[in-house]
Amino acid sequence: VYFPMEKNEILEKYQERNMGLSQPNFQIGFKFPSIPKEEWMKNRIAMGFLLEPLAGESSSFYQKAYQKELLDEPLGGAFFCGEGYAFAAFSGTGEHPEETAELLLQELKRLQKNGLDWSDFCRIRKKILGRFLRRLDSPASLCMGQIEWTMMDATAAEVMECIKTLPMGEAEKLLQNAFSDTTMVLSVIR
Repeated sequence: VYFPMEKNEILEKYQERNMGLSQPNFQIGFKFPSIPKEEWMKNRIAMGFLLEPLAGESSSFYQKAYQKELLDEPLGGAFFCGEGYAFAAFSGTGEHPEETAELLLQELKRLQKNGLDWSDFCRIRKKILGRFLRRLDSPASLCMGQIEWTMMDATAAEVMECIKTLPMGEAEKLLQNAFSDTTMVLSVIR
Protein backbone atom coordinates (compact mmCIF):
# COMPACT_ATOMS: atom_id res chain seq x y z
CA VAL A 1 0.00 0.00 0.00
CA TYR A 2 1.31 3.43 -0.93
CA PHE A 3 1.01 6.08 1.79
CA PRO A 4 1.65 9.59 0.45
CA MET A 5 3.59 11.92 2.72
CA GLU A 6 1.56 14.74 4.21
CA LYS A 7 2.90 18.23 3.68
CA ASN A 8 4.00 19.93 6.91
CA GLU A 9 1.83 22.97 6.21
CA ILE A 10 -1.81 23.10 7.22
CA LEU A 11 -4.49 23.46 4.56
CA GLU A 12 -6.89 25.73 6.46
CA LYS A 13 -6.49 27.42 9.85
CA TYR A 14 -10.24 27.56 10.58
CA GLN A 15 -13.18 25.48 9.43
CA GLU A 16 -16.82 25.87 10.52
CA ARG A 17 -20.06 24.07 9.72
CA ASN A 18 -23.57 24.83 10.92
CA MET A 19 -25.55 21.75 11.87
CA GLY A 20 -28.06 23.17 14.37
CA LEU A 21 -26.29 22.03 17.55
CA SER A 22 -27.46 23.48 20.86
CA GLN A 23 -23.84 24.06 21.85
CA PRO A 24 -20.83 24.18 19.51
CA ASN A 25 -18.51 21.18 19.33
CA PHE A 26 -14.94 21.87 18.31
CA GLN A 27 -11.55 20.32 17.77
CA ILE A 28 -8.23 22.10 18.13
CA GLY A 29 -5.54 20.32 16.16
CA PHE A 30 -1.78 20.54 15.83
CA LYS A 31 -0.19 19.04 12.73
CA PHE A 32 3.28 17.56 13.24
CA PRO A 33 5.93 16.45 10.77
CA SER A 34 5.71 12.74 10.02
CA ILE A 35 7.51 10.44 12.44
CA PRO A 36 9.61 7.42 11.43
CA LYS A 37 7.88 4.14 12.33
CA GLU A 38 10.59 3.11 14.79
CA GLU A 39 9.77 6.23 16.85
CA TRP A 40 5.96 5.88 16.89
CA MET A 41 5.75 4.13 20.25
CA LYS A 42 8.13 6.51 22.04
CA ASN A 43 6.35 9.57 20.59
CA ARG A 44 2.87 8.28 21.42
CA ILE A 45 3.89 7.65 25.01
CA ALA A 46 5.75 10.98 25.26
CA MET A 47 2.63 12.74 23.98
CA GLY A 48 0.61 11.02 26.70
CA PHE A 49 2.87 12.75 29.20
CA LEU A 50 2.06 16.12 27.55
CA LEU A 51 -1.71 15.92 27.08
CA GLU A 52 -2.43 15.96 30.83
CA PRO A 53 -0.40 19.06 31.84
CA LEU A 54 -1.49 20.83 28.69
CA ALA A 55 -5.26 20.33 28.84
CA GLY A 56 -6.16 17.73 31.49
CA GLU A 57 -8.48 18.16 34.45
CA SER A 58 -5.69 19.32 36.77
CA SER A 59 -4.07 21.61 34.18
CA SER A 60 -3.74 25.35 34.54
CA PHE A 61 -5.49 25.68 31.18
CA TYR A 62 -8.58 23.81 32.35
CA GLN A 63 -8.80 25.79 35.60
CA LYS A 64 -8.67 29.07 33.64
CA ALA A 65 -11.14 27.85 31.00
CA TYR A 66 -13.54 26.69 33.73
CA GLN A 67 -13.32 29.99 35.61
CA LYS A 68 -13.98 31.91 32.38
CA GLU A 69 -16.95 29.55 31.75
CA LEU A 70 -15.45 28.40 28.45
CA LEU A 71 -15.63 24.69 29.39
CA ASP A 72 -17.69 22.52 31.72
CA GLU A 73 -15.37 19.53 31.41
CA PRO A 74 -11.76 19.02 30.31
CA LEU A 75 -10.91 18.77 26.63
CA GLY A 76 -10.46 15.29 25.29
CA GLY A 77 -6.92 14.92 23.98
CA ALA A 78 -5.45 12.37 21.61
CA PHE A 79 -2.35 11.86 19.50
CA PHE A 80 -2.25 9.96 16.23
CA CYS A 81 0.67 9.01 14.02
CA GLY A 82 1.18 6.65 11.14
CA GLU A 83 2.74 6.36 7.71
CA GLY A 84 3.29 9.97 6.64
CA TYR A 85 1.20 11.78 9.27
CA ALA A 86 1.16 12.85 12.90
CA PHE A 87 -1.16 15.17 14.83
CA ALA A 88 -2.61 15.96 18.24
CA ALA A 89 -6.26 16.89 18.66
CA PHE A 90 -8.21 18.36 21.57
CA SER A 91 -12.00 18.12 21.43
CA GLY A 92 -14.56 19.93 23.50
CA THR A 93 -17.91 21.65 23.73
CA GLY A 94 -18.44 25.31 24.50
CA GLU A 95 -19.90 28.60 23.32
CA HIS A 96 -16.52 30.23 22.61
CA PRO A 97 -14.26 27.82 20.69
CA GLU A 98 -11.99 30.58 19.36
CA GLU A 99 -11.31 31.94 22.85
CA THR A 100 -10.73 28.39 24.14
CA ALA A 101 -8.23 27.70 21.34
CA GLU A 102 -6.38 30.93 22.11
CA LEU A 103 -6.24 30.07 25.82
CA LEU A 104 -4.86 26.60 24.95
CA LEU A 105 -2.21 28.21 22.76
CA GLN A 106 -1.22 30.55 25.62
CA GLU A 107 -0.89 27.56 27.95
CA LEU A 108 1.20 25.72 25.37
CA LYS A 109 3.57 28.70 25.09
CA ARG A 110 3.79 28.91 28.89
CA LEU A 111 4.68 25.21 29.10
CA GLN A 112 7.24 25.58 26.31
CA LYS A 113 8.85 28.48 28.18
CA ASN A 114 8.78 26.95 31.69
CA GLY A 115 9.06 23.24 30.84
CA LEU A 116 7.40 20.32 32.58
CA ASP A 117 7.31 19.93 36.35
CA TRP A 118 9.15 16.81 37.58
CA SER A 119 6.56 15.90 40.24
CA ASP A 120 3.74 16.28 37.68
CA PHE A 121 5.70 14.12 35.25
CA CYS A 122 6.06 11.36 37.88
CA ARG A 123 2.36 11.57 38.78
CA ILE A 124 1.36 11.37 35.11
CA ARG A 125 3.66 8.36 34.61
CA LYS A 126 1.76 6.53 37.39
CA LYS A 127 -1.57 7.52 35.85
CA ILE A 128 -0.56 6.31 32.36
CA LEU A 129 0.86 3.09 33.78
CA GLY A 130 -2.33 2.47 35.79
CA ARG A 131 -4.49 3.10 32.73
CA PHE A 132 -2.30 0.72 30.72
CA LEU A 133 -2.53 -2.04 33.36
CA ARG A 134 -6.32 -1.66 33.59
CA ARG A 135 -6.43 -2.10 29.83
CA LEU A 136 -4.86 -5.55 30.26
CA ASP A 137 -7.81 -6.65 32.44
CA SER A 138 -10.39 -6.33 29.67
CA PRO A 139 -10.25 -8.84 26.79
CA ALA A 140 -11.84 -6.36 24.37
CA SER A 141 -9.50 -3.57 25.43
CA LEU A 142 -6.52 -5.93 25.31
CA CYS A 143 -7.41 -6.98 21.75
CA MET A 144 -7.74 -3.35 20.63
CA GLY A 145 -4.44 -2.56 22.34
CA GLN A 146 -2.71 -5.45 20.61
CA ILE A 147 -3.86 -4.14 17.23
CA GLU A 148 -2.49 -0.69 18.15
CA TRP A 149 0.82 -2.11 19.45
CA THR A 150 1.26 -4.40 16.46
CA MET A 151 1.02 -1.39 14.14
CA MET A 152 3.98 0.04 16.08
CA ASP A 153 5.85 -3.30 15.92
CA ALA A 154 5.67 -3.46 19.72
CA THR A 155 4.43 -5.86 22.37
CA ALA A 156 2.50 -5.00 25.53
CA ALA A 157 5.67 -5.61 27.56
CA GLU A 158 7.66 -3.17 25.39
CA VAL A 159 4.98 -0.52 25.70
CA MET A 160 4.88 -0.93 29.48
CA GLU A 161 8.67 -0.71 29.70
CA CYS A 162 8.65 2.46 27.61
CA ILE A 163 6.05 4.03 29.91
CA LYS A 164 8.15 3.12 32.97
CA THR A 165 11.46 4.40 31.59
CA LEU A 166 10.68 7.26 29.20
CA PRO A 167 12.89 10.20 30.24
CA MET A 168 11.21 13.54 30.86
CA GLY A 169 13.58 14.97 28.23
CA GLU A 170 11.77 13.03 25.48
CA ALA A 171 8.45 14.66 26.39
CA GLU A 172 10.18 18.05 26.71
CA LYS A 173 11.72 17.63 23.24
CA LEU A 174 8.31 16.84 21.75
CA LEU A 175 6.79 19.83 23.57
CA GLN A 176 9.43 22.19 22.18
CA ASN A 177 9.69 20.84 18.64
CA ALA A 178 6.26 19.55 17.66
CA PHE A 179 3.71 22.14 18.81
CA SER A 180 3.49 25.45 16.97
CA ASP A 181 0.88 28.14 16.47
CA THR A 182 1.61 27.98 12.72
CA THR A 183 0.37 24.37 12.59
CA MET A 184 -2.66 24.85 14.85
CA VAL A 185 -6.14 24.51 13.36
CA LEU A 186 -9.64 24.94 14.73
CA SER A 187 -12.70 23.09 13.46
CA VAL A 188 -16.13 24.11 14.80
CA ILE A 189 -19.57 22.56 14.35
CA ARG A 190 -22.39 24.83 15.48
